[in-house]
Amino acid sequence: MSRKVSARSLFFHIAALALALIVPSLVFSVVLAKRWVASEEARLGTTAREQNDRALVQIERYLAGQIAMLQALASSPALESRDFKRFDQQARELLQLQGADIVLRDRTGRQWINTRLPWGGALPRTDLETDQVVLRTRQPSVSDLFASAAFGAPVAVAIVPVLRQGEVEYLLSGAIPPQVVADLLRKTGVADPYSAFVTDRTGRVIARFPHPDHEAGEPFRELAGPAGAEQGSPGTSRDEAVASASQISDLSGWRIGIGVRTAAL
Repeated sequence: MSRKVSARSLFFHIAALALALIVPSLVFSVVLAKRWVASEEARLGTTAREQNDRALVQIERYLAGQIAMLQALASSPALESRDFKRFDQQARELLQLQGADIVLRDRTGRQWINTRLPWGGALPRTDLETDQVVLRTRQPSVSDLFASAAFGAPVAVAIVPVLRQGEVEYLLSGAIPPQVVADLLRKTGVADPYSAFVTDRTGRVIARFPHPDHEAGEPFRELAGPAGAEQGSPGTSRDEAVASASQISDLSGWRIGIGVRTAAL
């Protein structure tokens, strides 16, 4: 009987010694793993914020250039003298150089020039919510996406006022196709496991890259939080990307964000 007790006692001592050797190693490994995961998450987040800053700068630089181009065109003597045919020629020359379709409208929304359509033809009337902002402030603005019959697809525009004696006489706008915005995201160098997105003030997708899993104009339902939320709003998209960094453009009111695939996280 005493032998059995001794054997059992020896077994427990050996087991206790083994646990004493293994448990600290396991705990140490778990601590190291947690620290490594936290470090990787921090690295991914830092990279996402850096890419978000680059994307924001790239898009705002483009929008500022479009506005400057329209302001220069708005000072044309042809427009001052209401020589619309000559102004149409100037706008089409600019289209060939810059690739931006130009539309000239009066305060009622009646179009006088539309480089998307032939000169002299019937032109549609266009009223945008952003028009009221430009008319009220007499300052340039950028619209949200809207359905354009001329383009046959959603498009946004930069709008500048054409002033006469301090009052807005015309609205001059330049088209911003979603594909152009997607190309701007591409130029920032965004690549897996990251993806970039741009939404307008209403939360509709303007562009995504490199995984265009939303069509332009679709609600970006997977982005959680209000449109004015600060950088870091969480959300998921169809390719399981988490919006780890996003900012609102002061120039356009659009949201520019960078997501990281959950698989990478």
